[in-house]
Amino acid sequence: MSVQEMGVAAFPEEAAKSSLTDRVITLSTIIGTVSITIFVATQAFAVALMTAWAISGALGAGPRTSLVLYGAAVVCALIATAFTWRLAWDAETRAENNT
Repeated sequence: MSVQEMGVAAFPEEAAKSSLTDRVITLSTIIGTVSITIFVATQAFAVALMTAWAISGALGAGPRTSLVLYGAAVVCALIATAFTWRLAWDAETRAENNT
């Protein structure tokens, strides 16, 4: 099977090389990206902090250990938020989604 037969979907790095001229950037797409990112970030931080609280409570951890768990949870939530923003931006500004 040749590369032309597989198409761009088989090679995500080719799809990522699309220029900004292929994107539709309007106030609506920016608001959509920000709103979904805030929604998912709220959920990610809530779950991460509740998980750290539950683990530190179940283990009877001291203050330092609890702070380390909270720090790790916040880092994980930030990573999830960054991935969500990237996915939302890609979906909201893609030309075929704005026809």
